[in-house]
Amino acid sequence: MSIKVINWFSDKRLYTILQVSGWGLYGILSGFVYYSSPNLNLGNKELTSIFCTCLFGALISHGLRFIIKKYELASLPVVRLIPIILGANIVMSLLFMSLILIIDQIIKIEQPVKISVTLILVGTINSTILFLMWSLLYFISIYVRESRKREMDKIKWEGAMKEFELNKLKSQLNPHFVFNALNSIRSLIEEDPQKAKQSVTQLSNILRSSLISDRTKIIPLSEELKTINDYLNLEKLRYEERLNPIIEIDAEALKIPVPPMMLQTIVENAVKHGIMNQTHTGFIAIKARVDATRQLLHVSIENSGRLGSLESGGFGILNTRQRMKILYGEEAQFTISQKDENTVIVSLILPTSPLYL
Repeated sequence: MSIKVINWFSDKRLYTILQVSGWGLYGILSGFVYYSSPNLNLGNKELTSIFCTCLFGALISHGLRFIIKKYELASLPVVRLIPIILGANIVMSLLFMSLILIIDQIIKIEQPVKISVTLILVGTINSTILFLMWSLLYFISIYVRESRKREMDKIKWEGAMKEFELNKLKSQLNPHFVFNALNSIRSLIEEDPQKAKQSVTQLSNILRSSLISDRTKIIPLSEELKTINDYLNLEKLRYEERLNPIIEIDAEALKIPVPPMMLQTIVENAVKHGIMNQTHTGFIAIKARVDATRQLLHVSIENSGRLGSLESGGFGILNTRQRMKILYGEEAQFTISQKDENTVIVSLILPTSPLYL
């Protein structure tokens, strides 16, 4: 026997409860006005009129909710949203008033009201205020819900960063890389002491960036490129002519924030599964530009190699996709493909401002 668990606080159920209780309260207050006024009677016809008023209000406001969700009006800037909602509320109010007057005429309540321009104008203003209050409460609920969602995403991000740090230290910047780098540096000590000192500094910079990356969610692209340069210079000691870095970065892209060690992870993956397998001259080309109109950063990393061997790396690609999704949501794009017979290209499109920080 299975037990069905009901989520009483789901968005849909909560909306229904608030919608029914809100318009129900409006109906009770309207009935109280009839009951307490010495000039008005509260009979069956008046109760029918109040019920129809609440029903029309609930249906019309529900229609507005449908439009808001369908056209994603909540995502619009406030300056554009206000006139749209104000216009929609005026139309709703005219429809609301028309339906009420029609019902009152049909059921012929005890105190018939003569229809006039003044009556329609006053009724429309009152109805507009009522629907504006409904709209305000609805958008407040949306923004509160989105704020809570962003907080949850932020918590997920921080947890993912911790996990990334552990995985990176175990799987990416592993002892084999350090061991190979130290061996290369050792061979330079007598041959080229100055270059050996420079290589030690580069290795130190990479280790420092790796250890502090969990404390900083984003860094300028220029800082990430320093780590990449240090890494490529050390690897060039091993691969020599098989590794020829090409870096072309637009000046405006240097200040754009990116997650620390993310691009470096992709470059490291390219060296491990692309350059390592080369028997002749190879290359890694890193390019970046900014689409100012759409506020996007375009980054491409090309390298010599075949896509099949690159995909076998697994961790670097999966890690990058997960981090991008957590930090940028659906706004970021990541693709990897075989550009030509001997070249693999990784393309990233990132918003210039992370969404969840």
